[in-house]
Amino acid sequence: MSYRIAGLNTAPFVHLYGLTGAALRELGVQRVVAHAKPGYPDRLEMRDVEVGEKLLLFNHACQPAVRLSKRRLHPCTQCQAGLLFGAD
Repeated sequence: MSYRIAGLNTAPFVHLYGLTGAALRELGVQRVVAHAKPGYPDRLEMRDVEVGEKLLLFNHACQPAVRLSKRRLHPCTQCQAGLLFGAD
């Protein structure tokens, strides 16, 4: 059996780009800065994020039938060129 591992498609997350911290929190999303490597996997580019890079942490169910608790956060997407870093 063969399989392929690929990063997530960015399209479902574009609406998060540029949102303020308050708006992100309303959606259950947290903005963080990576403080260690490894420890912050970028699930779009399939790499470990560098120390100091900004990320958004949120739940993403690859299988839509699976429901995840809002309290369990997973690092899923890296901020690109400051697009996701809005004013709080």
